[in-house]
Amino acid sequence: MTNFRLAALAAFFPAYAHATEAPTTADRPQDIIVTAPPYSTTIATTSSASKTSQTILLTPQSVQVIPLQVLLDQNAITLTDAVRNVAGVSSDFGFNGSTEPLLILRGFPSTSMTAQGSMLGSATYYLDGTRVKGITVNIANVEAVEVIKGPNSVLFGRAEPGGLVNVRYRPLTAKPTFDFEQTIGQYDLFRTSAHGSGKLDSDGKVLAGLSASYLTSGSYRDYIKERLGSINASLAWLPSSETRIAFTFDYSDHRFRNDYGIPAVGARPADVPISTAYNDAPVLPRNVSQSYRVDISQGLSADWKLKLRGVHVRADTRDVDVVPYRVDLLTGNDCFAANGELCRYYYYARPDGHYKLDQITADVTGSLTTGPISHKLAFGFEWYRDDRRGLSYLQQLAPVNVFNPVLGNTPPLSTDPALLLDTQNTQDRNQWTSVFGEDQIDFGSGIHAVVALRHDWTSAIYAAPGVAPNKVEFTSPRLGLVWEFAADHTFYGQFQRSLATNNGRLFDGTPLAPEKARQFEIGYKFQSANGKLTATLAAFDLVKTNRADYTLFPIIRTIGRARSRGIEIDLIGDLTPKLSVVGAYAYTDAKVDEATLSNGLTLANVPRHAASLSGRYAVITNGLIGGGFYYQGARYGDIGNTFTLPGYVRFDAFTAYRFIVGGAIATAQINLKNVFNKRYFTGSHQFVQDWIQVGQPRTVSATLRVEL
Repeated sequence: MTNFRLAALAAFFPAYAHATEAPTTADRPQDIIVTAPPYSTTIATTSSASKTSQTILLTPQSVQVIPLQVLLDQNAITLTDAVRNVAGVSSDFGFNGSTEPLLILRGFPSTSMTAQGSMLGSATYYLDGTRVKGITVNIANVEAVEVIKGPNSVLFGRAEPGGLVNVRYRPLTAKPTFDFEQTIGQYDLFRTSAHGSGKLDSDGKVLAGLSASYLTSGSYRDYIKERLGSINASLAWLPSSETRIAFTFDYSDHRFRNDYGIPAVGARPADVPISTAYNDAPVLPRNVSQSYRVDISQGLSADWKLKLRGVHVRADTRDVDVVPYRVDLLTGNDCFAANGELCRYYYYARPDGHYKLDQITADVTGSLTTGPISHKLAFGFEWYRDDRRGLSYLQQLAPVNVFNPVLGNTPPLSTDPALLLDTQNTQDRNQWTSVFGEDQIDFGSGIHAVVALRHDWTSAIYAAPGVAPNKVEFTSPRLGLVWEFAADHTFYGQFQRSLATNNGRLFDGTPLAPEKARQFEIGYKFQSANGKLTATLAAFDLVKTNRADYTLFPIIRTIGRARSRGIEIDLIGDLTPKLSVVGAYAYTDAKVDEATLSNGLTLANVPRHAASLSGRYAVITNGLIGGGFYYQGARYGDIGNTFTLPGYVRFDAFTAYRFIVGGAIATAQINLKNVFNKRYFTGSHQFVQDWIQVGQPRTVSATLRVEL
C-alpha cells in the first residue's frame, strides 16, 4: 500500500517522486495512533465578509463558516445539508435538482424571482467570491461553506438582503496530499470523489491540484433521479514571494429530473404516499457548465498588494421538466377544485438554452498608520455581466389525479405544437459596473470600526428586443463598530444598505422600481483563547422595499415592504478535548408591514423558531459517535398564507472509525439520517400551492475515506 501511495502521488505530482523516498523498515513507526480531529482544526479566523482579511471576531457582522470536517461527519451531499447548521437559514426547493437549492436567509430568498424571466428562478450563490446562478455546487471539492448574513451589496454587488452563501473550494498546497472517498447508500446513492494537491517542481514555485467526483442517486420519490460528474483543475505559478498567478478550470455535467413535490389540499400538504410525484419527463434536463478563472496577486510594497481576477463561465442547458400546477394556464380554471387533478405542462421549457457569465475585479489592499490609529484599506473596481438566451415554450400535457396519478407515458416536448413564449433575441441580462472602498480602523484600546462605500451602475432586463433595460445608480454604505471589551470577547453594531435591481416590468411596460434593503444589527462574539470554540449572538432589524410579486405571472408587480426581525445564536468548536459541537438557534419574525393587500402576512418558509445541534464524541482513541437534531417550527408555505407546513424535529446519527492501511489513514463511516423516520416538509415555492418539498425518510449510507 505504501508503494501504491507513493506511485499515486508521483503520478499526480512529479516533484513528489524526487522529494520523497520510501522509508526503510527501520524508519517506519511501529505504533501509529490516529486521533480524530475535532471541528476546531478547521475553524476559520477570516472570511469573505471583508476585503482586508479582517478576523471574524473583529468583523461587525454575523458570519458563520461550516468547515470541511463538519461536512464529512454529516455526509453532506448538497448545499442544503451544509447550511442547515447555521441559524436563520431555511429553504425553498429549487428547480435544478437537489444540488442547486433555493435558500432563504433571515426570511428572504437568496435569489430574486425578477433575476430571471419566470417563476422558475435559478439558485444564486458564490463560488470563491464569484456570483453565479444555475451552476451546480460540487460539495465533494469544498473546503468550507460561508454564510455571510445581512445585506452585502457593498462587497458583492447586487444581492438579496438576507445574506449570501459563499462556497470555498479546496486551496492548493505545496505538501503533496491525496484523498479518495466512496459513499454508497439507500435509494441508489453512489458517490466517488478524489482530490490531490502538491508542487510540480523541487522548490515549490509551481503548484497543482486536481479534483474529480461522480454522483448518482435515485430517490424515495417516484421518477426523481440525479447524475453529477465534476472536474476541477488548478495550477499556480509563484515566481517570487510577491507574485502569484493561478488558473482554475471547472467542468460539470449535471443531469436530473426535478422534484416538484406535492400540492396543498386545504391548509395542509396533501395526504399522499411519500413516493408520490408528478414529474415523469421522459428526457432528463441537463446542465453542462465550464468555468475559467485567472487570479493574479502582486505585492506592491511591504504593506500593499494588488489582486486581479477574471472569470468566464458558460453553460449549455436543457430545461424539459414536466411542471404540475393546479391552474389551467389556457383557461384560468382550477383543475384541482374541478376534478381533483393537477394540470401539467412543459412550462418555460428551454431545450436549447445557453448561459454566460463574465466578471473582472481589481482590488488594492494595504495598511497604514496615522498617529495612534491604524488602517486596513481596500479599494477596487468590478465589472459583471450574465446573459441567458434560448427559445422558451409552453406545452400543455394530460392532467393527473392528485391521489392516484397514472404516469409513465408522457410524450417528450414537441416544439412544433408548443406555444413559443419568447424569441431567440429576448434580452435576459444583468450587468453592473462598480467602484468600492473599505477602511478597517483600529483606534486602540479595543475599539475598531469599519467604513465602506460602494457605487453601482446597474442594468438589468428581461424583455423583447428594442425595450430599454432597467438602469439604476445606487450607493451602498456599510458602517460598523466593534468593542473588544476583553480578550476574545467583542460587542458590535452595524448598518448596511443593499440593492437588487428589478428587471421585470409592469403590465403596461413601466419598469419596476428597484428592490432595496437596509439592516441594523448588533451582537456579541466570543472566541476561546485556543481558538477552538466560537460563538455569535446577533439581533437584527431588516427591511426590504419594492418586493416583486410573480403570483399573477406574466403580470409582475411590486407588493410593498417586508420586515424581518430576529435573534440568532451560532456555536461551533470543542467543548472538551473529546466533544465537539455545532449548534444554532433562530427566532425570526418576518412579515409584510406595508402593502396594499397583504399587510401583516408572514413571509413564506420562515419558521418563528428554528434550531439545530450536532456533535461528535471520541469514545475511543480512533472511534467516534455523533449525531444531532434539526428543528423547524410551523411556517406558512406561500406568500398568501393559505397553507401551513407543520413543524418537525429530525434526528441524525453517525459512527466512524479510523485506522492505518499501508501508511494511509482510512476512515470507515456509517450515517443514519432521519433516525425515527419522521414525515416532514422542508419548504414550498412562495408563489404557488402545488410545489411542497417532501423531506427525506430514514436513510442509511456507508463511506470509506482514504487520506495519503
